[in-house]
Amino acid sequence: MIDDLRGNSKQLAHAVLFLYCETSNHIKCNSKTLLRNLFSQLLLQLPDNEWHSVADRLIKLYGTGQRFDTQTLIKNISHDYENVFVIIDALDECKDHVNLLEGLPSDWHIFITSLREGPLREAFGIYDRLIISPADNAVDI
Repeated sequence: MIDDLRGNSKQLAHAVLFLYCETSNHIKCNSKTLLRNLFSQLLLQLPDNEWHSVADRLIKLYGTGQRFDTQTLIKNISHDYENVFVIIDALDECKDHVNLLEGLPSDWHIFITSLREGPLREAFGIYDRLIISPADNAVDI
């Protein structure tokens, strides 16, 4: 899926970001670390000629000694892209997934895989879902 999205979005207007949540590493699997990871991916996908304008904006935003806020940084940088696609694998492994989801801009295109846990199911109750059971993809495994 990631390769397909990247192949179809070679232009600056699109960013393709991905996260893998795993319980074996609780330090890497918290909302703050995952949001910082997304911010890094956004920066790395900017073309070289865009770095100066982004750096200038960030210096104006945080040059006054204002506290570092990853959500504001993400929203600021995501305006440089027409579309942002995010793939989050195993979201149920992230214990503070609500904070992670609240930190994502509402205009992003988000694809999430997860076990069918109650809190996650409730959080996405109003959104379209495609439920795939192990029997549905047994041929692929």
